[in-house]
Amino acid sequence: MASVYTATVVKDVRIRKGLTRNDMLDRMPNSETSLSRLESGAMVPTLSIFDDLKNALDFHIDAMICPHLDNQPMEVYAFRHLLITALDRNDIEDAESLIEEIESISTFDTPVNRQFLLSQKSRLLEKKGQAFDVVMPLVYEVLQQTFEHLNENSPKDTVLIFEEPELFHTMARAYARMGKLSNAIRILDEVQKELLRLPIADRHKDKQIVQVLLSLAEYYLQSKNYSKVIDTCDLGCEISATRNQGLHMPDFKFKKALAIAAIDPNKTSAYRPLIQQAYFGYILLNQIDAAETVKVTAKTQLNITFKTYGVESLAHKPRRKVPYARGEVIACNHVGEMIKPLREKMGLSLNALSWGICDKATLQRIESDKIASAHVHLVEPIMQRLGRYVHYYCNFFLTKEDYEGIKERDEIHRLLVTRKYEIAEEKLNKLRKSRKYKAKTNLQFIKRADIGIFQRKNPKHPDTPSMIVDALSITCPKFNEKDIETYPLTHDESILINMLAIYYKQTGDLERAANIYKKLLDNLNRRYEDEQEKARMYASVAINYSSCLGQMGKIRDALYVAEDAIEFECDRDRLTRLASLYYNKAHCHLRMDEKEKSVPYFAVSYYGSMMFENYGQAKNAGITSKNVKEHLGIIFD
Repeated sequence: MASVYTATVVKDVRIRKGLTRNDMLDRMPNSETSLSRLESGAMVPTLSIFDDLKNALDFHIDAMICPHLDNQPMEVYAFRHLLITALDRNDIEDAESLIEEIESISTFDTPVNRQFLLSQKSRLLEKKGQAFDVVMPLVYEVLQQTFEHLNENSPKDTVLIFEEPELFHTMARAYARMGKLSNAIRILDEVQKELLRLPIADRHKDKQIVQVLLSLAEYYLQSKNYSKVIDTCDLGCEISATRNQGLHMPDFKFKKALAIAAIDPNKTSAYRPLIQQAYFGYILLNQIDAAETVKVTAKTQLNITFKTYGVESLAHKPRRKVPYARGEVIACNHVGEMIKPLREKMGLSLNALSWGICDKATLQRIESDKIASAHVHLVEPIMQRLGRYVHYYCNFFLTKEDYEGIKERDEIHRLLVTRKYEIAEEKLNKLRKSRKYKAKTNLQFIKRADIGIFQRKNPKHPDTPSMIVDALSITCPKFNEKDIETYPLTHDESILINMLAIYYKQTGDLERAANIYKKLLDNLNRRYEDEQEKARMYASVAINYSSCLGQMGKIRDALYVAEDAIEFECDRDRLTRLASLYYNKAHCHLRMDEKEKSVPYFAVSYYGSMMFENYGQAKNAGITSKNVKEHLGIIFD
């Protein structure tokens, strides 16, 4: 989490209080320079500054900082995430047990933490179907802890902090249940604007905003404001596809189709493909009831039928929604203190863990919490080598420069994934001018992005392996592909190794490519106790490995790899790579001369790719369509 988050909160609270910066300086005369730098996000705040701010603003110190930053024991962070996950997947019993457990933690008894807990309680009551007059008093009680002057017009252009977006979302859903759609829409429209503005952790923000947009689209649909439905669904699809692994993508596609049909029932060519994509998207996620609802609604309300190619007969396993395994939570008070026991558990020396990231002395200082600002370019790759997802344990400040760096790297990565190479190159050229991107992991990021673009343009260029090994040598100086499964890899190292295997696969050295893929997959499965970190590479490696095995004639092995990855991705609602995995599965059945069995898998692959055609998967849909026409004589409509 960044100092810019605190900067925004301080400024917002000051404005809420009706205070100018001069008013603040009158109340804290010894902090004139600090206040200016703090509000700009240029300085990492100190406790003494917080004390001055607390007195000047008459606002509790805990509300000045992100709830992940107040040096709470690590189990607090774990329980927060577990509770959110339980409620996201509608696991009522787990949520109730977690709330009881959280309430027993004495260190959780701070104003911001209490707001979090009560916020989740209100979500729980709503999911249990409690009446409006039960849910709303709790929502109002919780909001009043940080939101002053709460009334029937709130939030009304007020910047939102902490749990306030989630609480107002709950309030809006309660209004909608009462039939007060205009109230619900007004609140959610303001909430989504605030979520787009808030500098909170991207993944958390984007998950929230997708869910807010989904509710907003539904309420616009109910109120027959169809143009707003289309705009909201377009934004929802953009964020879902590029930031959230396709979360709720079929929902947005279906609602948009209904809105287009309502505006012009004769515009079948515009909304029919959306309906098909929604149907097959639900099939990909094993949401059979939702898929059936799409099909029935299309027929009864829009008089549309479409071929399902037998997908309703697929042997789907029972639908599961499972949380990511997080791994053991170390009893400690900060991320640095957590690193040492994890390092020792993995049998890593200080040198082995820090190599290419920082020097040994710096790692020792991080482990002993003697670095006031644990820069993300240090802590993130260190935690990745320990198989952990750093943002899950994020109780350290980032500098403004680091925060902006995260945003830039994430954006470049998304551009590469969606094959927007020219824009990615422009951003890379700006980033490489920074002094911080001249060495170590930052330089390695630049090199791996450059290689990714180069490899797409020159898939069989003989210089590619040496370029990859050169980039790997920054953090892995004695890299040997025979030992891949033994390395504690960072995310960028894993990507580079995957690129190396891709090169050998493209140049026909399938045995060598398969060996690299197998070792890399073994590494991910063995090392990452934290599955959220594992998931960042798992599907990509599985797709490539399965395809490679298929080309080698090891069809059964290829099928098993694809099926394992399908189960993992589907159970965790990761939609974006499922179409490619289903293509591999379909192709295996085709190679085994099971043509009829392959058809439904090809169908979900084709329409699943079409769902993301604007986000880098149009080529995949074209490949699927071509193969199905050539080998099966089928033309997908």
